[in-house]
Amino acid sequence: MHYWRKNAFNLLAEVAHTAAAVPAWSEYARFCEALEQGVRKKAFAHLDLFIEQGAGWPFSRQKKFVSWLYNFIASHDDAYMLLPHPLSEKLVMPVLMRWIEMEPDDGEPHRWLGTPEHLREAIRLNPDDDIARRSLVEKILGWVGYAVHELPHGYLGQPAADLEALAEADSVAAGIADAERRALHAAQVREMRAIVVAWMNRADAG
Repeated sequence: MHYWRKNAFNLLAEVAHTAAAVPAWSEYARFCEALEQGVRKKAFAHLDLFIEQGAGWPFSRQKKFVSWLYNFIASHDDAYMLLPHPLSEKLVMPVLMRWIEMEPDDGEPHRWLGTPEHLREAIRLNPDDDIARRSLVEKILGWVGYAVHELPHGYLGQPAADLEALAEADSVAAGIADAERRALHAAQVREMRAIVVAWMNRADAG
């Protein structure tokens, strides 16, 4: 039925099973189960009820759910259906912002907010945060990748600034504990830097 998004729907079923084991998360489990079955109206009715319940939880319970959900998403591809916009806007984002206020020395909420500024703060607070390091490197590679994607016809951006960004990515990647991931990102940064430098040399020669 959903063969072209099979992995995403399989994850819904997996998360529904896991969440069902936590009584407070039962409506979220039902949301995932109904969405996996393709019953969207029913799914989002369960989600609305879950958000309403979650808004009244103690902060410690809210934080536990948000941490569990994001850690699951970070470790799986095609997990985008697990965090729909209403859940993000009405429950998850407010919890992350409150988390930062209540526990300013904890880098985890910064990691999940995921902007470059928050990722840098997550790494400052916890230099061993591989997820934040990988996320920041991937963002920088994405920016520079966009800047070079129309070469040789033109460069979208400022090559010198992109080289500075790649230098940051190189430094951040060097701190990744996972040797395979560290080597992969280092190679990606080298490749992107070579493309930018080649363009700059061509522009100077022209």
